[in-house]
Amino acid sequence: MRRLLAGAILALTLVVMAAPVVARQIVTLKPDATVDDAQVRLGDLFDGVPRETDNVVVSRSPAPGERLAYRVSALRALAWRHGLDWQPAGRKSRVYVRRTSRIVPTSEIRDLLTLKIAAIAGRDVSVEIGGRNFALYVGIAEEPSVAVDSVNYDQGSGRFEAVLRAPADDLDARPVRVRGRAFPLTEIPVLIRRLGPNQVISPADIELMQIRAERVPRRIAREIDEIVGLSPKRSLPGGRPIRLSDLTKPVLIAKGSLVTMIFRARAMTLTATGRALEDASRGEVVRVLNTRSRATVEGVAVAAGEVHIGSSRMATIASR
Repeated sequence: MRRLLAGAILALTLVVMAAPVVARQIVTLKPDATVDDAQVRLGDLFDGVPRETDNVVVSRSPAPGERLAYRVSALRALAWRHGLDWQPAGRKSRVYVRRTSRIVPTSEIRDLLTLKIAAIAGRDVSVEIGGRNFALYVGIAEEPSVAVDSVNYDQGSGRFEAVLRAPADDLDARPVRVRGRAFPLTEIPVLIRRLGPNQVISPADIELMQIRAERVPRRIAREIDEIVGLSPKRSLPGGRPIRLSDLTKPVLIAKGSLVTMIFRARAMTLTATGRALEDASRGEVVRVLNTRSRATVEGVAVAAGEVHIGSSRMATIASR
């Protein structure tokens, strides 16, 4: 019996030794890998992979904009499982897989959050997203769009937390949390073009501009009625907040100009020619020199080149 068993073992050994040895394909590790879709394939990790196994899927790819590291142990197991001959250069051998991606424009994210939060707040707001390096990615073949799944907004502090999803039409996309702050906006009147001194501001010269409410300085015009009919003291640019101290009533009578002095009393009207000794706006008192009597009187500027004189100055006018 023992002789029979020994003979069988010897025969089996000879058969195994006679069987052809299948050589493993020698491959090298890629320094880095980039994939375009949601799957990582064997050929993404190694150079020299046979064509029949090059497209074998080994794992899911990282999320757009992120990377995935394959360490020595995982690489060795993959190589052995798929009949590849790979020897690591050292314990630190690894390959990083990145997924090609596109950035969703931050402006699009901000605009969508602004609409959502404005609806909650009941007023227009300006949104700032927290984190200087915040970015939202989609795959290279996907539309760079975004959806807002939820928003938590605190009216008191203006702070919010939102859950985003990109692309917008991918219901299985990984949710991304983003935090930030929303600032209430207010409207103020600004000039649509540059105006200089003595130009009178009309409604056609004005448009409304939105600005963060806490950034509106003191003594800035907040209503259109505050500036219509006034003139800049100096040249003012368009599109900027207007300080009330930079405005004045328009000069109706210029210093040195000839004016008509008028006195009316019941059925009697007296007029005389004078020269204005100072600038005056409508309703302001102005000193006028009678060009004939050389007397100086005071009157009220009522129109361009027209000054109304009080009854106490009647004799001065009459002496023209």
